[in-house]
Amino acid sequence: EIKNIASSTPLNRVVVKDNNGIHIIATNDIYCIEAQDDYIFIYSKQGRYIKKQTMKSVEKRLNPSQFIRVHRSYIANVVQIDKLEAYEKDSYIAILKNDKKVKVSAAGYKLLRAQLDF
Repeated sequence: EIKNIASSTPLNRVVVKDNNGIHIIATNDIYCIEAQDDYIFIYSKQGRYIKKQTMKSVEKRLNPSQFIRVHRSYIANVVQIDKLEAYEKDSYIAILKNDKKVKVSAAGYKLLRAQLDF
């Protein structure tokens, strides 16, 4: 029962282990998360980190009012989105506050519109 409560509570930090040690990244400091195979790249104010985890599993644990799956390969922190630009037919690019460009699908754009109310 306690485990269920813990797993349903959104994360406020992500822990990543690498050769330099264990990094604790506050979710507010995350710009976006990018999927590549069975790994995720976490882009944060502290830098870029790689973690062996699926997008689906990390997406379930993040606060849905702050993090939106904007594309099959990207989850964006809505607080870190600076602007949206039209890209191709029915797709957009989100430009984040760190100047990273993230693809936004038509479905992701709908989710952003609903969340950001525009």
